[in-house]
Amino acid sequence: MLFEGTVVMNGWAKAVVVETGMRTEIGKLAKLSEETKRAPTHAEKMLATLGKRLGAICLGLSGAVIVLGIIFGHNWLNMLLVGVSLAVAAVPEGLPAVVTITFALGVRRLTKAHTLIRKLSATDNLGSVTYICTDKTGTLTKGEMTVKKIFVDNQEIEVEGVGYETKGKFSKQTKGLKKLLEIGALCNHATLVEKDDRKTIIGDPTEGALVVAAAKMGINKKKLDGKYPAVSEISFSAERKMMSTIHIIEGRKYMYSKGAPEVILAKSKYILVNGKERKITKNDAKKIRQIEEKYSKEGLRILAMAYKKVKGRGVEKDLVFVGMQAMMDPPRKEVPDAIKVARRAGIKIIMITGDYKETAIAVANKIGLMQKGSIAVDGRELEKMSEEELKQKIEKIKIFARTSPEQKMKILNVLRAKGETVAMTGDGINDAPALKRADVGIAMGITGTDVTKESADVVLVDDNFASIVKGIAEGRGIAMNIRRFVYYLISSNLGEIWIVFFAMLFKWPLILLAVQLLWMNLVTDSVSALALGMEPKEKDIMKRPPRDPKAPIISAKSFSALFGISWVKTIWVLWIFGLLFNINLTYARTMAFLGTILSEKFNLFNFKSFDKPLYKVSLKNNPYLLGAVLVTVALTAIVVQIPSLAKLLHIQPLTLNDWVLLIALASIVLFVGEIYKNIIYFFFNRAGTK
Repeated sequence: MLFEGTVVMNGWAKAVVVETGMRTEIGKLAKLSEETKRAPTHAEKMLATLGKRLGAICLGLSGAVIVLGIIFGHNWLNMLLVGVSLAVAAVPEGLPAVVTITFALGVRRLTKAHTLIRKLSATDNLGSVTYICTDKTGTLTKGEMTVKKIFVDNQEIEVEGVGYETKGKFSKQTKGLKKLLEIGALCNHATLVEKDDRKTIIGDPTEGALVVAAAKMGINKKKLDGKYPAVSEISFSAERKMMSTIHIIEGRKYMYSKGAPEVILAKSKYILVNGKERKITKNDAKKIRQIEEKYSKEGLRILAMAYKKVKGRGVEKDLVFVGMQAMMDPPRKEVPDAIKVARRAGIKIIMITGDYKETAIAVANKIGLMQKGSIAVDGRELEKMSEEELKQKIEKIKIFARTSPEQKMKILNVLRAKGETVAMTGDGINDAPALKRADVGIAMGITGTDVTKESADVVLVDDNFASIVKGIAEGRGIAMNIRRFVYYLISSNLGEIWIVFFAMLFKWPLILLAVQLLWMNLVTDSVSALALGMEPKEKDIMKRPPRDPKAPIISAKSFSALFGISWVKTIWVLWIFGLLFNINLTYARTMAFLGTILSEKFNLFNFKSFDKPLYKVSLKNNPYLLGAVLVTVALTAIVVQIPSLAKLLHIQPLTLNDWVLLIALASIVLFVGEIYKNIIYFFFNRAGTK
């Protein structure tokens, strides 16, 4: 079956079209991608819920105040103004802008961690990840195949070196070794090049490994191709599992073949041992299969090499078996530590690979992915499992081998049905539906296709698994910062609500006018909240479990703390206004206005940390916070002290004694917050990992 999108390289054929459009294989993938809907992120859900609740509170309070005021005999127009003022006080107008800017700042941090964010909201989901479903080749491994062992002349040879560096010794030399390496280099399309002072491969990594192995013996593929150019070729195919090229060597035609050991062995009639050809025996075949099985269990990918003298085009039979080269893609050195960090953070990891199960297990053991009781499942076994059966077993499964795109979706659906937040990696076009469906779709920046990158939320610049873990740490920091400024804005706005509401109940004049509330919310609060959004992530952030995706952004316990902090400000602002408004209403409003702003600046430091006292955290690690306080207080001081500007906000200039009194009273908010956090820290949460 020839799939649409296949590139024909040579030969000829007649084809019968059996499917068109959306019924082709590419069409099925396109349909799967179209049908896959992206779910909203946790932050989007929580902020939407918060917005609805705040809206309900606004309407309820405003309506109640207007009705009560009219019942009490107040002018309906004045009461409408009071209702609008309360609505202004209740809604944190700067919240959408602060959320967007915080996400944008997070994107900059993630870029430094080699993680490009294509969708701002993905930064929140990154911080909530509970499962990472990762590819093996190029992500957990370097993506650089390296020949590690050779079987030739009935002997095993160890090969030194890693990656594409041509330095490395052979543990022994035999008569057939050079012949084996020459076949691997000539029956090959890869090219070894030097780029940015390091060697790399143009072409298939497996073929590249053979070129590098030959170079370690001093065999230069470019010179060898020039000396013995290929005059014809029988190309590799997945069905044949082998490739052959024909070369003229010393006036005679030779066919050089490489491929899967079982295929080359089946087509071989002779074997080369110590420079002499003889008929292959059952014992020879048995030994070759034993070595192949041994190398497979070690996670090595194996290619066998053979040759024959030919006339004309040549037929791939009656070959002379020379030996095997076994290679591996070495794990990235950062991966074992990254896996430990992820586990400590409560994140589970699954390898999903197209490789054989034995190879995947060998790599998983080297990087510490497999644990006691862990199991590996291949595509055939997965196909037989129902989603319910997979749901019961998936906690133990660390490897899915030989999987299809549909099976990736099956794994993803089961994890999401269990309430997990899943990050899924991919590089091929067939990974696009799974990446789009995942909470965080991660495309490979180096090996990924354009379609994959378009479907993904995140692109890994270096294709490195360790960068995913770093990205999650940054995502957690961003999520924590969103909580910080939401808590700050809510606690500040709650105080403003109570101040306006109770002043009305006491039948006092309007304590804070709508224009003053807008100044607080849009100028002073928003700038301060943005500074909180620039807090660096805490050092122990990856020692904490993932945030419960079902948990509200403000829990009942947190709300009670915010409620308490807001009342500290409310009580003293109402007290000072009550003392002064009968003497001078503008002066009283100015004291209440400035007192509210100063209280909120002190309140800002309550949210540097949720559970640690201020002396346990650094004030130097976020200079933007101190800058925001100085800038907003300075702007407010300018507005208050310059009569023409003060008139616009219906306030008046204050004396130095007034400022000192207000600063002393406003600091009570921080003092109370510190008492609360000291109690939490010393009696309930000394580790600071809540």
